[in-house]
Amino acid sequence: MLMALVAAAVFDVLFGLSFPPVSVWPLAMLSPVPLLWLAWSTKRPGWAGLGVFLGTLPLWLLHHWWLLDVTAMGTPVLMLIMAVYPALFVLIAARIRRRWQWPDWLVAGVLWTGLEFLRGEVIGYGYPWFMVAHPTIESGAARWLASQSGVYGVSLIVVLLSALLLSGAEAKRRWACWGVRAASFVGMLVVATALTSIPWMPPAEEDSIVVAVVQTNVPSSNKVDWMLEERIDFFEDTVQATADVLEYEPDLVVWPETMFPGYSLSPDVGGLADAFPDSIFFLRMREALLRFQEELGIPMLVGSVAVDDPQYVDEEVRVAHTWNSVFLIEGGDVASRYDKMHLTPFGEVMPYISHFDWLEQALLSLGAPGMTFDLDAGTAPAHFDVRTRHGRTVRIVTPICFEATVSPVCRRLVTAPDPDASLIINVTNDGWFGQSDAGRRHHALLARWRAAELGVPVLRASNTGISQFIAPGGSHVPVEEPARTAGVMYARIPVAGERSTLYARTGNVVGISCALALLLLFPAALRRPPGRATQATPADGTMESDSKEPEQP
Repeated sequence: MLMALVAAAVFDVLFGLSFPPVSVWPLAMLSPVPLLWLAWSTKRPGWAGLGVFLGTLPLWLLHHWWLLDVTAMGTPVLMLIMAVYPALFVLIAARIRRRWQWPDWLVAGVLWTGLEFLRGEVIGYGYPWFMVAHPTIESGAARWLASQSGVYGVSLIVVLLSALLLSGAEAKRRWACWGVRAASFVGMLVVATALTSIPWMPPAEEDSIVVAVVQTNVPSSNKVDWMLEERIDFFEDTVQATADVLEYEPDLVVWPETMFPGYSLSPDVGGLADAFPDSIFFLRMREALLRFQEELGIPMLVGSVAVDDPQYVDEEVRVAHTWNSVFLIEGGDVASRYDKMHLTPFGEVMPYISHFDWLEQALLSLGAPGMTFDLDAGTAPAHFDVRTRHGRTVRIVTPICFEATVSPVCRRLVTAPDPDASLIINVTNDGWFGQSDAGRRHHALLARWRAAELGVPVLRASNTGISQFIAPGGSHVPVEEPARTAGVMYARIPVAGERSTLYARTGNVVGISCALALLLLFPAALRRPPGRATQATPADGTMESDSKEPEQP
């Protein structure tokens, strides 16, 4: 148990320091080594897994402390869930090593990647944060590999390299083999780091779109208990900031997620004029925004709630459906909208639990009082066609908040139109991170992976920051990034040329394949190979029978 706790602590340090706020990205490529060493040397896989489970809890708490202000009850549950995955990796890898004569390095890569895919895309509607590949986006080699195989392909390579390094270190008296592996690893880092220095070349005016992002700065309570006076003041300030963009002649103006402070931008809310005391102000804000856009003469993408068939019944407003949406406003009217398809787990929907209203309400009252999970998921992708001042039509998709972290969602949005979309604009409300700039930077980091995978530029429009432009291929473009302040960011974004990647055409083939292989590895870890006794292979190369050891937990 002690060695398991030590290995977990070393993993915590390497893995944790590779992410924001420290962001020493090469450490991510070494972080699997202590867990691999533990899995390959332990004689008690059960105790080793338990030690890793306990030892990684501080890591997940450190990186999720901001959640305590959102849901004090839900945060410990997430910590426990996150700690399960490295523990399972050690447990299964150790049992496979002791029971089967399979290539350890290959088993390790497939097992780790399969577990990441299940956590990121399947279980609990997916939580694709803190993948071992994520910090390596700073490497040009990782960005290129992502365009071919996605983030899970990069995770697979990272763990395979770590396993090969450890195998070389364990191979005593084979220093030549170890030296070749180490030299190859260092060489790869040198080449990858050199690739990050390729300069960003701004596009010509006729091959670009100029976008102005109006970054607001309101607390996350704007979704819970925003007072009418605060709404009106915010609306007036944001409209004024938007009016000031005229001197830069942008082709498009973007407001972040849910930043329209009225009831909704949906066209059919006019019948609620006398529904409740504040309704007349909400309707006037909608009319004022449409009139303002017409006078501005620039298309606007605005984050707002969308509603369907609102009615005033028994002194309360009832709607058939409510969506978290982005509206395109042109010519003083709503032209089209996109409804968020993938709701944020435990932020907008409770996986599995939301099917039972009474249970959902009971848990919300305990863990997140004041919040309501009343949003519906959008059913189909949508895109916006915006015409630039130079006559070019740009096809834009707008993943909302958490959706930018989910690679299949962004791939579906980009490839669903024909032709593919030319620009991703991620509208988000990062006010939920509170004082955690590390959380904001992690969220922005994940958006870079979508640019790398799909070969499409990404623009982030974020309440409280970080609003930023990410070049096609995932390289970060230095621009002035207001963080936790109100301001306006301008970006000239390339929209010309064919950028389709292999990943855009094939999807998460690597992740799915590893998850399917995991279905074979798990039962194999539970049973003995037919026709022979289970054997262990210690680091000195000798064989040792299980019959000489006590029963493994």
